[in-house]
Amino acid sequence: MTEPDSNNVLITEGSEADFQISAEYAVSTAGNSFIYSAKDFAEQIEDDGDVLTAWTGAKEIELTDTKKGTLGGRECYQYDFTFEMEGNPNAGRLILIEGDGEFGCYSLMSAINENAEEAALYKKQRDAAEQTFKVTGAHQAEGYRIYSYDSPDVSFAVRDEVLESTEQSGDRIVVYPVKGEYSRASIWMDEDDGESVGRDIKALIQKNIEFDLSHYDGAQLISQPKELNIGRYPVLGADMGYYEKGERYTCSEFVVSHNGGFWEIKLKSTDANFDAVSGAMSDVLSSLRFGGIEADSGDSGEPEVGGLTSGDTKGEDTENGANAINAASEVIREIKSQAGFVDNSSWKPLAVADDFNGDNVQELLAVYEVKDGAGINVMYDLWSLGKDGTAKIKSEVLFKEVGGNNGIVGIVKPGGVPYLAVYRYEPEGDLFNNYYTYFSWEKDKSALGDSGYYLENHGNYNQEDKGRYIMGDTAVEKEKFDAKYRELTAWEYRLDLLGGAGDGGVKTFDDF
Repeated sequence: MTEPDSNNVLITEGSEADFQISAEYAVSTAGNSFIYSAKDFAEQIEDDGDVLTAWTGAKEIELTDTKKGTLGGRECYQYDFTFEMEGNPNAGRLILIEGDGEFGCYSLMSAINENAEEAALYKKQRDAAEQTFKVTGAHQAEGYRIYSYDSPDVSFAVRDEVLESTEQSGDRIVVYPVKGEYSRASIWMDEDDGESVGRDIKALIQKNIEFDLSHYDGAQLISQPKELNIGRYPVLGADMGYYEKGERYTCSEFVVSHNGGFWEIKLKSTDANFDAVSGAMSDVLSSLRFGGIEADSGDSGEPEVGGLTSGDTKGEDTENGANAINAASEVIREIKSQAGFVDNSSWKPLAVADDFNGDNVQELLAVYEVKDGAGINVMYDLWSLGKDGTAKIKSEVLFKEVGGNNGIVGIVKPGGVPYLAVYRYEPEGDLFNNYYTYFSWEKDKSALGDSGYYLENHGNYNQEDKGRYIMGDTAVEKEKFDAKYRELTAWEYRLDLLGGAGDGGVKTFDDF
């Protein structure tokens, strides 16, 4: 047993690469977002598989099982996984145990080299360690305070050393990091439904930047809007400088996207106060949580885990989340393993996973390239990630890589009704030939129905008004065609190899 530091103890049996157990009080994930509880940490893992990969420090992991129950009288979540370390397969396990403080939780993690001569013994020792694990004293992350509001329903944690006070007025929350410098050191937070910019996070931050540039003296943009890898929600940020009453200010605009809405957050500071204000801003962004905090974390009354009892210990929500992560990984591996899959193109294969049609089963949509003889086909696949296994719903050629052919596939929701949208563009010189197919979903099923919409148009790029416009099998006027096309172009997810991953949950295979 090594000497523990203030938060950790590390137990090693055999060589370091053969068997490790570490116990830690977890405060923040490698994804740079705060942990409010074991349940909160578990939700982050299930929402983003990279969180577990980063936390373990492994290059790549495969989640094999997940359980929910109690350990030592405390609610806990267990994740079993496999990974490679120093060329050997390892069996990993992470158990998250509820703590007593305002935020943070305990973690118990083990790694066993399955090629080790005494691997079976190590597994028994790990199980014994888990059976006897108890929290003997309440640990609390010191120097932080949680600020929680019921309306609007938002919470964040900030270090005492970088926060003086907060105040609320309606949906606006103001954070003052420096005493007596309210106008020269502040963070303003406002809720926005995004309606004014069509729920476009980039358009919203651009609108705010344009307002600042036109209303402040000598305002200049320091950095263009860019995505920030901080916290658990999509964040865009941009910086500018301006002058007020002869003093130079830095003003940073942030937009945080969540559940179809937005929070607009603005940092305002003179140069003298900037370090304190930016420190508080970092805490706010990394700890933001919408929807309240789980305050209670006692015994759930469910079967215990970690080898303490036998029987089914899986919690349905946790199991479904882990199954979806595993299933998505399996589908992507299966796509990549097929003959002709292209993985070294300048175009990156894209995928997105979500419950597209609201049947409580996640689906995965992917677009990628496959060699076909001397040419290349761009394919799209739609899969169901059901808890009973994966199933391919649809797989077709989106377009052939010839001439200027291209296409887009995605999920559209006109009026909230989901469709799989497949766009194919097949130009011939100055002529356009476009085909738009919208596949409906069978109600409450991970399956496509027979109904939907079909549009196509043909003509000369310089004479669009003289083209042919078809809805279903009926020729129509361009105005009627355009109106239906606009109605159906309500993208929820859009996979476009030419456009790259973009925003809104669409990722490359590697990022996925």
